[in-house]
Amino acid sequence: MTIDSLHVTSRYSNTTDTAIALFLLGIVFFFAYNWHAMPKWSKLALLEGAMLVSFALAAVLGIKRLPGQCLLLAGTVFIGVFFAVFGQIYQTGADAWQLFALWALLMLGFVGLSRFPGQWILQWSITGLALLLWMQQTIHWNYGEYWIRGLIMALYTLGIWTLQILLTRRYRWLSVLWLRVLTLFIGHLWLFSAAVIALFDDNVVVLFTVVTLVAGLLWWHWQKGRDLLSQVIGAVTLAMLIWALSLYVSTRDSGDVIGIAVVMLMVTVGLSVGCYKAVIALKKQYADYHMGHHTGKRTRGVSNEQ
Repeated sequence: MTIDSLHVTSRYSNTTDTAIALFLLGIVFFFAYNWHAMPKWSKLALLEGAMLVSFALAAVLGIKRLPGQCLLLAGTVFIGVFFAVFGQIYQTGADAWQLFALWALLMLGFVGLSRFPGQWILQWSITGLALLLWMQQTIHWNYGEYWIRGLIMALYTLGIWTLQILLTRRYRWLSVLWLRVLTLFIGHLWLFSAAVIALFDDNVVVLFTVVTLVAGLLWWHWQKGRDLLSQVIGAVTLAMLIWALSLYVSTRDSGDVIGIAVVMLMVTVGLSVGCYKAVIALKKQYADYHMGHHTGKRTRGVSNEQ
């Protein structure tokens, strides 16, 4: 494994990936803006054509190469957009979580074919969104629903992260360190979002807060030597504290304040210790790779001088 595979700005996040992401967003916004002006047949025909072209070009270029993997990823995104358009046109009556669950199910085969980290992230993100929508639309708690959902989603992401580590020995494409860090970070965004919703009960505040957090981390990443793992540690700490605060606020009127405080302390300490152990292990691995990289460069320099 090279040092380039440890950074988010690696070959999996280069100009090609950015162009693919912008192109897919352009397709989505095109349909959103021109929705009412387009006839029904053109909506479905354009999406079906885009899917076929993406899959055909991926097969021609090779699904083991980066361009083919990006095109396969584009095709799977078109599948989700097709489901959304089909449901809007024919009013199937299906809940939103069912569409996302079907999309995630169909995507499983493409993850195995492409073995592309971007496809993996999209897979478990869509699956997690289906799980979240299912809880929102079918299960109604009388008490503490926001932080319960956030906790379940955080546990779900922790399970994905653990599965990713277990599969690393067999599937080397999952061994890139930035992929594990990103998985852990997104898991805590679920927790953070649920905590802010519970505190302020305002989705706009949640969106603004999460965007501000991500923007701040990106700025810090750019200004301070791109130390991504240190930022993850800070984000984990912030998420744990805000989750604990929201849980306390939501339960403070239930009676035993001292008992609630003790439970909150135990939960916060347990979550913090578990998260810190995971992130510190990643940071140690990150430092080892840095040391090996610089040692290799010095060795090559001495060999060239000789």
